[in-house]
Amino acid sequence: MTKQNEQLIERAVELASSRVHERWMETKRSQGIASRFSETGEELMVPYGQLSEAAKDLDRNSVRATVEAITDAGLLADPELRDERNELEAEVVRLRKELAGMEKMAVQTLDFNTRQIEALHGAILHAIGRPRDTRWPGNTEAFEKLALTRANGRWTEAQP
Repeated sequence: MTKQNEQLIERAVELASSRVHERWMETKRSQGIASRFSETGEELMVPYGQLSEAAKDLDRNSVRATVEAITDAGLLADPELRDERNELEAEVVRLRKELAGMEKMAVQTLDFNTRQIEALHGAILHAIGRPRDTRWPGNTEAFEKLALTRANGRWTEAQP
């Protein structure tokens, strides 16, 4: 941002802060309030130009926060930037959906692989003459300790 733009913004903030203060005083007066003091004892129901810098900062901060909220909502954005932001938000939504689909596919693949392992486990146990352990994968200790060899196209229990 150029120095000239910064100065323009600060002048706009100052003008808006003055108007915010005027409206605040109007509201207080309509409520029957003629005087209001800050925590430091400064009278705040005076024209903006008569306020201390600390009191003016209260109004300035309100203006800046309001402009920031409006900007964040995309209401002050350059139309091209707003369109780009909308496109980016749409892309984020599309990518989240794609990721959810990939996640679902990964879970299905994991389930399929688990069933394949269970089938292989049963086939190996059957091939070596052991009863099938139907509690796979809950009871894998015996299976993991089982030493197997493949000879002549058949699985057999390895001899220690």
